Amino acid sequence: MINNIEDSESFDIKRIGIISIMLWFLFSVLAIPIFFSMLISLFGKTWLYGNNYFIENEVEYFISLISSILAVLLVSYYYSKDKVKILIGYLLKITLVLLILKIALYFVLSYYPMYIPFLGISNGFICYIVFMAMFLKLSELHRKKISFLFKMKMIILSLLIWLAISYPLYWGAYTFITGDYFIYPCDYWDFEKFIFFIYVSGALLSVPLSVILISKLTGLTNLKKYSLELLKYSSMVIIIGLGGFIVFTLYEHHISSIGTIIVLVIFFGLTRVFKILSDEK
Repeated sequence: MINNIEDSESFDIKRIGIISIMLWFLFSVLAIPIFFSMLISLFGKTWLYGNNYFIENEVEYFISLISSILAVLLVSYYYSKDKVKILIGYLLKITLVLLILKIALYFVLSYYPMYIPFLGISNGFICYIVFMAMFLKLSELHRKKISFLFKMKMIILSLLIWLAISYPLYWGAYTFITGDYFIYPCDYWDFEKFIFFIYVSGALLSVPLSVILISKLTGLTNLKKYSLELLKYSSMVIIIGLGGFIVFTLYEHHISSIGTIIVLVIFFGLTRVFKILSDEK
């Protein structure tokens, strides 16, 4: 009983959240100029010509996203114990591999610049893989491994949900936001960030929704509480972000900046899942 209390108290969401935000800010401030300079030194300015603003925008969004994931995982790993530490260590390995693969993608696209727009959707895949891997690992930690067939069903279902969420928003953005709204140069950059937001939002909603549906078939009720918690925070932040973008864009009649509000889902979602796992006896 005492050990359970100590484990519960050791994972302080407020403390971990504050330190994670500070670390994320430090990563973002230092990493964005360094990473962009690295791309220029590796591929030269000719690669960026014609795609300069998109690449710079995408790099900024990607660094902010990956920094938020790494910040939460690193800080949470330091303050966690037992099963939580195992889960976070597993996610850290996956995140680092995804970081390396994203750098490799930049390298590949330097030879195929016509496919550079695919960089945007890759940010959604990064979040998708991290959160899907988290739920699959959680099932193992509860000693209820999901069969390969059910894993494939969950992945296929989540991808279909992702498409069902993202495509209508993507189509609506390009259909209803006409050229009249692009008044300032920054409007083009803010519109690109909104498209990135759509990709990531679809990924973050599709994973918990698919887990909830599959858990009814597999009897993995333990995973349902994690997915409901993640879905609650994801839906709240995404609705606020989407609603704010629409309202301010229509009111100001130019593209409103949505920034990197999506990182709030990373902070709240991951820490809440880790907290629930740490509280389990």
